[in-house]
Amino acid sequence: PTPKSVVIKALGGGVSLVAPKGAIVAKPVLAKPGVSVYSATQAVVKAGAIIAPVIKLLQIKKALKVTIMIGGKSVALASVVTDAKGTATLPAFKIAKPGVYFIQLASASGAKFFVRVVVKK
Repeated sequence: PTPKSVVIKALGGGVSLVAPKGAIVAKPVLAKPGVSVYSATQAVVKAGAIIAPVIKLLQIKKALKVTIMIGGKSVALASVVTDAKGTATLPAFKIAKPGVYFIQLASASGAKFFVRVVVKK
């Protein structure tokens, strides 16, 4: 049988948090996230692929609120804590619709970092 993913929460606009359940999860590594959407580093994925981006060069051992822009609205994706090397792995999610999606990671102190996910057909 083919491994499936289970939708944990539909976020809208074809974006869903998922539990992979044995399905293949792409883990693109994004080093040095941008301080604005204009300087955001990017990962390119196929529509419907399950991804769990690994973001490097963040603040060490910091709690970050993660949001994703969907249709012009900021939607909560998760909360993560960076490790001793300043790396955060986002929870698995998939995006069904092609387009450009910005992910923001924000600390309680107000620091903001951005990465871009480009979804192709």
